[in-house]
Amino acid sequence: MKYSWRNMERYRDKYLDLMSRSGSLIVLDTETTGIGAKAKVIQFAAIRYKIKDNFSLEEDAAVNILINPGEKLSEKIVEITGISDEVLSYARTEKEEVDDIFSFLETADLYAIYNKPFDTRMLQGMAERCERRMPVRPCLDVLDMARDCVSKADVENHKLSTILGHLYPEDQYTFHDAYEDVRATAKVLENLMRRYRDYKRPEDKIQVTLNWASYNVNPHNKRMVRIKTNLSAGEYGDIFYNIETRSWSCAATRRAEKLFQRIDLVDLERQMMKKYAWKYKDVDDIDMLAKAMGEEKKKKKA
Repeated sequence: MKYSWRNMERYRDKYLDLMSRSGSLIVLDTETTGIGAKAKVIQFAAIRYKIKDNFSLEEDAAVNILINPGEKLSEKIVEITGISDEVLSYARTEKEEVDDIFSFLETADLYAIYNKPFDTRMLQGMAERCERRMPVRPCLDVLDMARDCVSKADVENHKLSTILGHLYPEDQYTFHDAYEDVRATAKVLENLMRRYRDYKRPEDKIQVTLNWASYNVNPHNKRMVRIKTNLSAGEYGDIFYNIETRSWSCAATRRAEKLFQRIDLVDLERQMMKKYAWKYKDVDDIDMLAKAMGEEKKKKKA
């Protein structure tokens, strides 16, 4: 989408506070047999860092563990990861490795993962199969942070390899090796934290009044879910919040695009929260508000 904007202020203070209060951080990554509910971890890598001044990370300890899943890998997984059945035949099982993995995770104040939902789901699956409890810590999703700090206009996508190449075009990493992915994630995290710290809201934006907003699902594309706005400028639907990408965007018209570039979207987001969040329980940000509005609309249809 040509015009897309995410509110860096939304979680900026939370991220800065977490990093400032934490003395240590574990960046972790997994390679797996697939992406489905029954997928298993075949490589677990994690590096513990000391958090230094200016959000610099100093490597303190590391683990890099191959795990025998007890099943044959697909050709696609072998191609992506470079890990073969023969290599894994010499590795220990998840039941033999889980205690060492979780013991290492206990040694830091904070975690960071590129695409947190996937890796946490994989590790939680391991915990359940092995009848263990996975350690719980605050966790930064570096993918979500990259979507905040790096505009879609500047990159083709927000894959780790793309973001690292954008921020550090001279660097060379072997992606889909869990250990290399951890090192790349840590380097990206350092850069993004400094971007959050240095961010200043543009001062040349105009404020508009939010008259009302509505939850809208495109009947021709059910994944296109938005909160459309009616403002004191423009027309209904010119400016909207894209729930899938968690970003503000605009209709593909010259009028909407000009308006999108001029208005104060931080102020618009605050107006929306003030106008609607009070109606729902425990709604603290616009993503929670969007979810609550969607659930309310489903109940009305039922």
